[in-house]
This record gives sequence, structure tokens and C-alpha cells, in this order.
Amino acid sequence: MRKIPSKQLEKSYEIYQEELEALNDKDIASAIVHHIFRNGPVEGMHAEGKLTEEDMRILNKYAMDKMFEIIVLYRTGSWASLLAFFGTYSSFGNSWDDPEPDIESLTSVQAIQSGMSMFAMSYPDRAEILNKKINEIFSKIDRK
Repeated sequence: MRKIPSKQLEKSYEIYQEELEALNDKDIASAIVHHIFRNGPVEGMHAEGKLTEEDMRILNKYAMDKMFEIIVLYRTGSWASLLAFFGTYSSFGNSWDDPEPDIESLTSVQAIQSGMSMFAMSYPDRAEILNKKINEIFSKIDRK
């Protein structure tokens, strides 16, 4: 797959819309849980022996189930339920530190290329379609 040439390509939702909509809810939940939970301090605690395999199984299952619930509410357009969910839980973290997102880790060319490679391995049929769309965009950019 070619390198991402510009922010224009990165931000073009139309290119990725079909592929994003084709992802199943379990895969989306798994990606989010790994990103925010499994690949962070919890994994370090597990590696240090502070959490057993059984602890990890229970925590992973719980996180996946809860993330899946939110995704299903979103996908089914259950807006009142989502609003009630956010209204219920958004105030519980008021005493926590403000978020310090590392957007670069998700949007850098290296991260996108790595993620696209993983996408291609997980969804070879979808990756071929996506690659065609990206190449069409490249050719339009190259002509300018």
C-alpha cells in the first residue's frame, strides 16, 4: 500500500466510510478495548504478575461486553439511551485528571501505515477495495 500523501487523504471520510461501516461491532469493541485498556497499565500489571490470567480474562470480557453495548446503542441509533448513559456516567470522573490525548500516535503516517497493514491482514477482501480507492485519490492528487 502506498504512503499517505497528505492530510486531505487522511481526513477524507468518503474513502473509508464503506470499510468503517463494514467492520463488525465485535472488532470495533476489541480495537477500542485494546487501545484504551489492554495495551496500557493493565498489561504492565499483568506482565508484573499483579494480575493473573483469570483476572485478565474477567477484565477483558467485562470491558468488551460494556464497549460492545455502547457500540450497539450507537449503531442502532438509540440516541435517548446513549444520552441517558452519558448523563449517568459522565459526572463520575469529575475528580480525575483532564485527558491528555496522544493523537499523533493514531494519526501519524507510521501509525496509519501500520494500521493499514494490520487491516489488510484481518480483512484482505476489504483491503483490496480500500487500496483501489486510495490509489484513485493518489492519481487525482498526482494530476494536480
